[in-house]
Amino acid sequence: MTIHTDVEPNLPSVNVDLVQIQQVILNLLRNAIEAMEKITNQQAREISLHARLLPRNMIEISVID
Repeated sequence: MTIHTDVEPNLPSVNVDLVQIQQVILNLLRNAIEAMEKITNQQAREISLHARLLPRNMIEISVID
């Protein structure tokens, strides 16, 4: 399994509950890994994690499997 990360450079700091954000991202990654367990082709097992800046200094984080 491969995890690709694509995080825009110089993202601004945001005021969040760090533990909650970590738990959400970890749960999304865990769900993606569990969903791909049945895939027999190892090369097809890829997860992408993206973080990008949106208008009004909001940050979007996405996990794609």
